[in-house]
Amino acid sequence: MGAVGRGGCVVFFGGCAPGTRVALDTRRAHYEELALVGAFHHTPELIRRAVELLESDAVAPEGLLTHRMGLEHVREALDLMSRGEALKVLITP
Repeated sequence: MGAVGRGGCVVFFGGCAPGTRVALDTRRAHYEELALVGAFHHTPELIRRAVELLESDAVAPEGLLTHRMGLEHVREALDLMSRGEALKVLITP
């Protein structure tokens, strides 16, 4: 939450372990109108299916990439995506 600005959205993503707790400043969430969202949309079966599609060449992931940038250009990549000027950016070290 410390990195998001007024009106921003914090997404809790990544498969938290059972019982995981997060302390947050509810006053800030309220007065700065922050959105706190949990995201879950991939099941192990969906991941298996995606890998199968990639292995079978039924899906061409290169077609989704609009930009390739080095790690030092992450901010620029995020700006491009937020303006709708990039679909997927591949970040390389």
